[in-house]
Amino acid sequence: MTTSEREEPRRDLPATSPRFGFELTPAMARALGPALEDFDSWEDNPVETLEIAVRDEVGLAHTLNYNVAESSALKKDVTREFSRSNGFWVEGFISPDARQYIECEAEMERTGNLETSLHPHEAMVDGSLIYEANPWAVPYLLQIWDSKQTFYSFLGWFSQQDSNEKFTIHDMDPGEGANLANVIKELTSGRISSDEQQRLMVALELKADRAASAEEILEFFAEY
Repeated sequence: MTTSEREEPRRDLPATSPRFGFELTPAMARALGPALEDFDSWEDNPVETLEIAVRDEVGLAHTLNYNVAESSALKKDVTREFSRSNGFWVEGFISPDARQYIECEAEMERTGNLETSLHPHEAMVDGSLIYEANPWAVPYLLQIWDSKQTFYSFLGWFSQQDSNEKFTIHDMDPGEGANLANVIKELTSGRISSDEQQRLMVALELKADRAASAEEILEFFAEY
């Protein structure tokens, strides 16, 4: 038997996320490649998850994470975590340099909601709500996250719903509903031209207490 015959076959690493479709960094691919061999069901026990961490006290998200369950530690519930920061993935649960993190932390400090007895990063993580996004929502979330828009916490709430499920503001969690209502009020205040009416159609429907689907709402904010 030759040396090449004794060597294990080379494992090809994935270039893109099988579940979410976005391009992987080399570190993400190395984490995901071995783990893919240990999972049979993407939805019942997914190896890949994407989560949005928010502080509902101020209605803002601070972290968007891509998580990979490590194949060598499945029973220990250990994951490799990558955080989205200014258009790139970086390894780690949080990225304090991310624009959304900085904005959320500043608002938490301004409103007196940041626990001063803890390290600032610990204070930001402690008490966060976590929304786990469905695959359909991920392209919209990344588009909004990488733009200069504010990433409101209700975007995470919609991302975990079924894409075609319809909601009025009153159907939502009360805190997220109030947050959305305030944003819609700001977007639709003042005189609205006919061109703007078309662009603001989803917002105007919600303002009139008519339902829109979760995907229509995320698409609206992604394209706004």
